[in-house]
Amino acid sequence: MLYEGYIRKLPILKWIFLLILTRLLFIAGTKVLTFSAEDFSVLFSRFQLPETADKSLLGGLIFGGIGLLAGSYLLRFKQNIADAFAVALPVGIAIQRIGCFITGCCYGEISTLPWAVKYPVQTLPHFHQFNDKLIGTQDILSLAVHPVQLYEVAGLLLGVFIILKFRKRLKSAGSLFLLSMVLIFVVRFTTEFFRDEHAHTIGGEMISIFNATQLLLLPLTMFLFFLLWKREKARIESFSHSRAKNFNLKQAIFLFSLLCVCFRMLQAWFVFSEIMALMFTFSVAVTLLGYRVIRHFWFIPYRWLYAAGFVLPFILMAQTFPSGQQDSVFVPKYKSIKIGYASGNFEKSHNVGQGEGCDRVSNTEYFKQEYKLGAAAFEFTTEKPEEKLQYSYGVKAMFGNHTETRLSDNHVSDNTIYGITPYAGLETN
Repeated sequence: MLYEGYIRKLPILKWIFLLILTRLLFIAGTKVLTFSAEDFSVLFSRFQLPETADKSLLGGLIFGGIGLLAGSYLLRFKQNIADAFAVALPVGIAIQRIGCFITGCCYGEISTLPWAVKYPVQTLPHFHQFNDKLIGTQDILSLAVHPVQLYEVAGLLLGVFIILKFRKRLKSAGSLFLLSMVLIFVVRFTTEFFRDEHAHTIGGEMISIFNATQLLLLPLTMFLFFLLWKREKARIESFSHSRAKNFNLKQAIFLFSLLCVCFRMLQAWFVFSEIMALMFTFSVAVTLLGYRVIRHFWFIPYRWLYAAGFVLPFILMAQTFPSGQQDSVFVPKYKSIKIGYASGNFEKSHNVGQGEGCDRVSNTEYFKQEYKLGAAAFEFTTEKPEEKLQYSYGVKAMFGNHTETRLSDNHVSDNTIYGITPYAGLETN
């Protein structure tokens, strides 16, 4: 290609795209693992994502790990990507668990140990114990419970120490990441013995001496440990078995557009904080990608063509973020892009008169009409449900071609159609 000489490796963008993919799957995993059998029935029968307010860290780890490994394979990283997250992952979870300890979620069973903690009114431990009639309306603090979140923090930090201790002994690519996942799951399996069954979004049901979460973790941990042992025995140098490959600008724009489409399809399923986290990463990607387009495409026609290629998907993600609990005066506002295309053909006739008065002679001419027309509109919409009104305004552009053929002599008239028109409208329901 003419621009091949201007293509550069884009290692930073590869990392950003890997983070976007991993984060998308992590967030999706936290939700999917909370689905009930009825939710899965809705998903597969209606192809509709069930709404859920629950989250599961375990689901995020599983889906995020799959995204990390799949992304490093598809993007053909030369570096050992998976191992780069071996320490960051348990440290990140430990920080999250400190937040859980402060707010009182993921709490432990009732305990009389000296380090057991009590939670105030409007926390989950207090609420659940009140519902179970373990405390009354006069109790401003819950019964003391195991600080299971801090147990998990201590276990994760111990896991970080073990990872650092073994980082030079493990020889295969990806072994540190596998060891990290094994340790995380072992810590979670252990702390589940001290966790209250009401503190689970999923997996709190007891089956014999284990709960459902532990029965899921047990085979998963054994499989990862077996994979770790197998890879160390074989001394595998590459986790993905793929050679590094140049990542050119065309591929970067295509991948960015694909990720934007995925985000656009799932955004109604995400909450505000999840959307903001993803938007931050997308913003970094669009900034770096825009710089590469302007920097490395010297041919003006190609430059703006590719610039439009990555800017348009980013505009498509425009939306109104959810603002919490809706009330009677909630006013939804949103932006939309509408694209359409029309074509067709038909015949018509009209009379052509010559002369005056009684000498006038009329002749009928027949014409064949053909047209092709494309149009796009960018629209702002405001809805007022309580008034049953919807306001919309925007601008639309059209471009096309109209051909008229006179059938008597096959004379052809060809015209270009184009225009840009602002508009506004009011609809009542």
